[in-house]
Amino acid sequence: MTRFSLVSTEAGIDALDYASVLRSTRSRAGSWLQGADGIQRLDLVSADGAILLGWNDAEVEAAAADPAACGLPARVAARLAAMTPNAEAVAFETTLGHAVAGALVAARTVTGRDGAYFCDEAVSVAGSLDDLIGLVDERGGELAAIVIRPLDAAPSFLKAVRRLADRAGAMLIFEEGRSALRVHRGGAQGLSGVRADAVVFGPSLANGRELCAVTGSVELLSVFERQGPHPDLAAFAAADVVLSRVARDDVAQGLQVNGAEIVAELQMRLIATGANQMVALHGDPSWSVVAGDTAFEAALCQALAAEGVMFQGAHILSSAVGSREVGALLKAYDRVLSPLVDQFHWPRRRAG
Repeated sequence: MTRFSLVSTEAGIDALDYASVLRSTRSRAGSWLQGADGIQRLDLVSADGAILLGWNDAEVEAAAADPAACGLPARVAARLAAMTPNAEAVAFETTLGHAVAGALVAARTVTGRDGAYFCDEAVSVAGSLDDLIGLVDERGGELAAIVIRPLDAAPSFLKAVRRLADRAGAMLIFEEGRSALRVHRGGAQGLSGVRADAVVFGPSLANGRELCAVTGSVELLSVFERQGPHPDLAAFAAADVVLSRVARDDVAQGLQVNGAEIVAELQMRLIATGANQMVALHGDPSWSVVAGDTAFEAALCQALAAEGVMFQGAHILSSAVGSREVGALLKAYDRVLSPLVDQFHWPRRRAG
């Protein structure tokens, strides 16, 4: 059975509820979880995006069960470098936290500085540069690195951050635990055209197993020091399959297509029921977020859970999501939206 590290989420129902569902499942296959109660639940949390190809993907599991192939880490590094812009070298860690910490230590070693600025997704999506501009103007000479989570950040924002990093003489690090292999084959760099000095990959690299990576220049990675234990060969075997599939099948493109269908269909339903007066859809199609009235958001999460859909405020797709899963999700929304709008006493606007 696939092992994974659950990354906490900010929106929707408590992440522990999802973890407890996973612990009680009898089987996990594709995008479906079957509980001890015999109920099948559609998983649109995907371990916070770590499960890229779906639970217990046959090819991944077969490779991980017999990982004796020689040169696996080197082959995974070569595959990753081939599809990642600006990747001259690759280092591996077991967890995302260790990978980010290792990249920061390396940036501090190369620059001889200690400061770091973390730009989270809320700042990136808002496109707010004021704090960073002020920091660069006042203390830019102390910055070793600017770390940004680029999911849903506009290319213009990323270009501006790149210019500020260059002005400060700091390393630009993309923490792509959520966006890598998902928004584009080449991650946020491939999507935006903005080059980072280092990119951090999360556990989606090995379909949820404990393997993360840092790519970047030879200068930076030559001073990289591992922060955690060495990843096991089973994780490298899984990553070998994941990267092969990403390159061969263009997994990111498939996620975009299915995600765009979900977004378009849900937009119509939100308008038809009047739910669009309370919430709206935002973000990348592979990770579309429902945001707005927080009470309505919470009620929606609970209502969808009652319909057998694991949802924490975002539709986080794996490549196992197909027409069956999209249909199940839309039917669940059809059952819950109108009653929720009535419950919150908002007037509905019906289509036609």
